[in-house]
Formats: sequence, C-alpha cells, structure tokens
Amino acid sequence: RLPWKMGVYLFTFDTYPSFTVLPSLTAQATPLLLQRLRIGDRPDRYSPLKNKLVQLGAKPYTAEPSKEIDWYATAKTGRLQAKVFETSNQDTFTIALNLSAPSGYGLHQQFETFIEQAAFLISELIKEGCKIELFLNRLDGANRMTHLSLQEGQPQLKHVLMTLSTVSTRDSFIATQQFERYVLRRKHMNSQLIQIGNDRILAIG
Repeated sequence: RLPWKMGVYLFTFDTYPSFTVLPSLTAQATPLLLQRLRIGDRPDRYSPLKNKLVQLGAKPYTAEPSKEIDWYATAKTGRLQAKVFETSNQDTFTIALNLSAPSGYGLHQQFETFIEQAAFLISELIKEGCKIELFLNRLDGANRMTHLSLQEGQPQLKHVLMTLSTVSTRDSFIATQQFERYVLRRKHMNSQLIQIGNDRILAIG
C-alpha cells in the first residue's frame, strides 16, 4: 500500500494482519484555487449549487456571504436573515485524476499530493450534495480505465477512497493526452470537469 502519512486505517485479520490506508481528507497545503472552488467561494460569479434567479425564502443567518443577506427579511423579523435559493441543476462533477509523470512513464513524483487533493475535493463536494464521477488514468487487469460512475453521498465517498487507496507504483498508467481524450468522450454530458494531476494541481474544464 501507499505510505500515507495521514489518513484512516482499516484493519482486517486473517492469518496475518493487513492494512488499508485511506487518503487524508484534511486541507493541508491546499492551493488557493482549490480553496476558492469550495462551495460559496468559487472563482465563478455564482455558486453552481444555487439558482440566483429563484429565491425561495429566508432563514436565520449563519455564515453566508454578505451578498446573500436578505435585508428585507432582516428588517421584518429584527434578526439577521439569509436568502434561500432554489437548488441549481449544476451539481454534477467529473474528477479526472491523472497520476502520470510528465514523461508519460510511471507515477508523477507528486502523485500522493494529487491523490490527497482529489480525495479532499470530492469529500467537500459530496458534503454539499453533489454527484461525483471519477476517472483515474490507471489500467486494470483487463486494460480498462478506472472509472467510478456518477453517484452521490457517503457510499460514493467510501468507494472513491477505497479506489484511491489501491494505487500502486506497479500499476500501468495512460499518457496524459490519451487520458484527456478518453475523459472528454466518456464523461457525464452535463457535469463540470475538474482535472487534477500531471503538472497541474487543479484545472477546471
């Protein structure tokens, strides 16, 4: 298994103990772009999970951005209120994790960083109720690309983490250009593409 410094350890015992080390979900050394991708503070004009054209009502203010304060409702109730928007349909994301070295052979020297960034990002999006699919440029025993189809919730997060925990230096990886073409052909039609790996920590397609 990969020598993760942090993460969740799962133990199973048969004749000898075995360990499955899951990627860490902490935001250590998270690049600024990844921080801005977190829901409510995106580089886009609006959050992808809220339809700013349709306000459903108001709720007690917690930690929403100031532009989402409902001043009319605040004046009416005497307590700070935040706007409640209709859920947007832009809640699907395709994560393309490319672990190839720039030369196209073997693992990138930052592959552990890329895996942890992908795990953290997926966990944050799933917390927000997003649907996630994952492409990993690793071939399995039948020479098929690793692909987790579009799902949501904690079962999908567990599936993602277990898949990432099995990455090995002995695996075969597809070169960047071939991988990117494959993802564009096979990704969910309406999902937003996020690329992690190679010489990029994070790129939004």
